[in-house]
Amino acid sequence: MLRPLLVDVVGQKIAIRSHNHQLQHDRPGTIFPTDPHTRDMDELLNAAREAVSKAYVPYSEYAVGAAIETTAGAIYTGANLEVSNYSNSLHAEEVALSRALMDGHEEFERIAVSAEAADGPTPCGMCRQTLSEFAGPDFVVVVDAQDGPETYRLGELLPHAFSGANLGVE
Repeated sequence: MLRPLLVDVVGQKIAIRSHNHQLQHDRPGTIFPTDPHTRDMDELLNAAREAVSKAYVPYSEYAVGAAIETTAGAIYTGANLEVSNYSNSLHAEEVALSRALMDGHEEFERIAVSAEAADGPTPCGMCRQTLSEFAGPDFVVVVDAQDGPETYRLGELLPHAFSGANLGVE
């Protein structure tokens, strides 16, 4: 089995060689697909930890990274990006989700979230609501806590998500 590689080199094409073929990719922050059921949870959490270093947080200095895994096995990373008015800031989870959506993915297995403080940052309410648009209540959320990873289901974190059904759209 080809082990995935985190691609996080900006402006360069990355080549990966396996036993009998070569894959190329030029999109930073993605991991090449593998079977999502064989991927170790640590791999996803490590991708989120690496994304923390990409955060732009000059005001709060609270760096967050996220890594979301698609049902196809691809992983997309994101980091929080602050602006001075805070309300226009982007959260790590929504950056990772947006990158995956822009590549055509709409079904997701799980997300890992890490902060520089390793204080178990669960997605905020806005990110929970955004994730619920693309994932069901059994979607796995893993957070990087000081005593080790903690795992939640999205339905635990957001038990009564607002949905299209609330608007009369199924």
